[in-house]
Amino acid sequence: MTNTPDYTKQIWDQLKAITSGELLKALHKDLDWEFDKAEGGSKHNFRHKTKPPGLNTVCLHVNPTNKGGYRDFSFLKRILADIDWSIEDLVKLKLISKKTGKKKKE
Repeated sequence: MTNTPDYTKQIWDQLKAITSGELLKALHKDLDWEFDKAEGGSKHNFRHKTKPPGLNTVCLHVNPTNKGGYRDFSFLKRILADIDWSIEDLVKLKLISKKTGKKKKE
């Protein structure tokens, strides 16, 4: 099991509102992840192109009626740990609005 991503509080505050549908769209956009298969309509499997076997799959359960984000925040943390997105990835995929919590280089 991978460690919880080291995001700042400001980033976690933005991610708390993410829905499973938004996370699904982001995985489809990310070129490092490829859609593997869907099971039963709500279970979507993705495979990472370069990670070793055993660390290269993520299964996302999507509830289309859930508009309020993840109720179990620890579950979201585990999913994001498995996906292993950097802050720059989150910004690029439009899951967070900006690189909050980071000082600009002077």
